[in-house]
Order: sequence, then structure tokens, then C-alpha cells
Amino acid sequence: MSSPSLDLLVLLSLPFALTAVASGLHALTGRWLRVQEPAWLSRGAGSWVLEHVGRHPGLRAGITPDHLGGQDGWWPALRAVGLSRQVWYDHHPQSRAIAAHELGHALLAWRHPWLGTLAEAVRLVHQLLTQAAPAALLVAAIFGEPRLLELGWGLTALAAISHAAVLVDEGWASVMGGRLLRESDAARYRRQTLPPMLTALSSYGAGLAGRLLVLWGWAPLTAGLREGMHLAIDPALAVWLLVMSTPLLLLRGASLIQQVRRPVEIRSSFRLATIAQEEGAWASATGLILGAWALALPSLQGGAGLAGLTVLAAISAMGPLGQLARAVAMVPVAVGVQVLSSGLGLHPHKVVEPVGATPWLESESLLLGWSTRVQALLHLAWLPLLAVVWIRLLTGM
Repeated sequence: MSSPSLDLLVLLSLPFALTAVASGLHALTGRWLRVQEPAWLSRGAGSWVLEHVGRHPGLRAGITPDHLGGQDGWWPALRAVGLSRQVWYDHHPQSRAIAAHELGHALLAWRHPWLGTLAEAVRLVHQLLTQAAPAALLVAAIFGEPRLLELGWGLTALAAISHAAVLVDEGWASVMGGRLLRESDAARYRRQTLPPMLTALSSYGAGLAGRLLVLWGWAPLTAGLREGMHLAIDPALAVWLLVMSTPLLLLRGASLIQQVRRPVEIRSSFRLATIAQEEGAWASATGLILGAWALALPSLQGGAGLAGLTVLAAISAMGPLGQLARAVAMVPVAVGVQVLSSGLGLHPHKVVEPVGATPWLESESLLLGWSTRVQALLHLAWLPLLAVVWIRLLTGM
């Protein structure tokens, strides 16, 4: 028999699980189509993108460096289309379709700058809401605060709305990319190009369906969660945890404030890779500490006010926890795709890279975008909680 808190964790994991399943099905479909209908275009996806980018001053394209994820995407801060090495050199229509989708994002921002800025802002708000909603729900379960349950429901509803807005942006990019494909030599391979164009759309659609399921399953969980988890943590242990972790949090806060005031000058991709690794380590450590704080603070009897501040602080912890949830959801799907692919004889397509200089995407200015600074400020949302907790400890309140 499951507990309401366990049911809540399962429900919150649905968006990640459904997104993983949709991505896995698309990967399997793509491999199957490559085997069933071999196809070859005269130009690689990267060369085709460079031709279109050259017609629009201010846009760029290149291979996304590995330390930036090595993934396919539109980088607003660089005004550049970044493709993975696999897609860049591939001559298959599926890779052309992936490139066309990302080029659709770029052309939308180039032709309508205000829409590009709006899309970037919506994605930032969406990222915040997808972290704030589960933070409110989990803190409500831990503290047993009914008012936070209503807040969590509202934030989840807003997250679903922002998710729908992102879905519209993805659909628009696919429509623009589809127009470019119909004007190219890939037009005769519609069966091959359609699934990749729908990949982002269906993945985000599956995530949206997961968030709607969270809203739908809200009522059965509410009654049980109102009683709270009431974890039995010794107050002395809670105080020890708060005292020992404060210096690390202060160092993290000083680092984030410095990033906002004076961004680090990046002179090489190696330096950027180092910074990315450092930020990842800081985010994981901070998330772990703040998660432990959320579990320990109920023993201090702070009431609704302390619970509300804990929600703000827990937002930073949701990033690492979300990555963990995605990884857990992706593992069984990736294993299933691999097993099915082996059983059906569908092996991943390998691309032979030509000898010569690699057209890396220059990324030195990536960390200077306005959205990056806003995210740094959002990662300081735990400062009010830190101040209130220490005031309570020092004054004995």
C-alpha cells in the first residue's frame, strides 16, 4: 500500500517519464525508417544550414562543442544554429530535417526579433515554473501546510500553460523548417523527414500531457498530503546541519552575485568547459544542501512563513533532482530501445567525418546573455531563508 507522499513523487515524475518514452519511440522509428528506406542527399545537413544562414546577416551555424552538450539546438545568445557532429556531417534526410527544425527557430528570431525574445523569455519562465511547482508540492508534503498545496496546484497549472506556449514555439519552428525542406532536394523523402520534425513537438506534447495528469490526479492526493510527512528529525541535528552548510552556501552566493555584476571573461572553449563543470558541481552541491534543509526545517517549528521561504529555497534543489528524474526515466527507455533495435536489426547510423578543420560553433559569449544573468539571480532565492533561519537561531525564537 503506497503512501500519499510516494504517490506524489510518482505523479511528479510523469512528465519526465512520458517525455522519455516519446523520445525513445522516435529514436526507434528513425532507425526503422533508415533500414526500410535507404536515402542519401548530395549535401550534408551542416553544409545546407550554412547556405541558408549565409542569406541572413547576423546568423551563424556550427558544430556544438561537447562541453555545451554536443546537441542540436538554437542558441539565442549566440544567434547561432548548433548541430551535433553526427547531424552536421550526415547526408540522410532525417538529419536534414533536424537541421531544418533548428533553422526554423533561427529564422523566426531573425524575421521577428520580438518573437524570438518572447520565446526565450517564455522558456525561462517555463524553466522556473517547472522547478517551483514541484518545490511547493514537496515542501507542502514535508511541512503539512495546506496553503502550500493550493500554491503548488496554481504553479503546476501555470507550468502547464507555459509548457503549451513552448509547444507552440516548437510547432512554429517545425512549420518553418518544413517549408525549407519542401524547397530542397529532401522534399521527395517526406516519409523520412516527417518524424524528426515531429520529435520536439511530440516530446514537449508528452511532457504537457504529464503535467495535465498531475493536475488531474491532484484531488485524490490532497487529503493524504494535508497531514504532512512529519519527519522525526532531532532539532539538534537540524541545527548542526544548518550551521555546517552555511559557509558553503555563502561561497555559492558570493559566486553568483559576482557572475551577475561582472561576468567572467572567457578566452577559450577550454575555459568555458571548466566553468560549465564548476557550475554543475556547485549546482549539485547546493541542491543537495537545500534538499536536506527542507527535510530538517520542520523540526524548528517555523510555521507557514518558514515553509513559504523553504519553497523559494527548494527551487534551486529542483534542478539537480529534475536531472536525476530524467536520468531515471531515460534508463529503462534507452535499454528498451537498444534491445528492440538489436532484435529487429536496427543499428545506430554511423557518420564518417571528412578530414579537415572542424567547424566548431564559437561559444565565448554564451554566458553573457540576459537570461543567464536572470537564472543566476533565481539561484539566490534561498538567501531570505538563510537570513531568517540565522535570525531565529541567534535570537532563540
